[in-house]
Amino acid sequence: SAYARLWKALYRTVRAALPFWRGLVDTLEQEEFVINPYDHCVMNKIINGKQCTILFHVNDLKISHKDLTVVTDVIRILRKCYDKFKKTMSIIRGKTHEYL
Repeated sequence: SAYARLWKALYRTVRAALPFWRGLVDTLEQEEFVINPYDHCVMNKIINGKQCTILFHVNDLKISHKDLTVVTDVIRILRKCYDKFKKTMSIIRGKTHEYL
């Protein structure tokens, strides 16, 4: 049935994304980021007295901090995680982004 095919496809997608999510969370926890107890796709850390927030959805991440050098440092940390999964990172900075 269509329902069974959809369920199977969704299950495979979640199952494939889980190892990456776990690796990402492990990498960030090693750097003392704390996972948000209400939204497991958000992690925070106070750096230089200001909050650094990382939001992620599947393999898209948004990093914010008042100091752009902190964002650059976090990107370096994340490269370790992506390299571990043989993924390439594309970095887009600024207020406007095109996804398609």
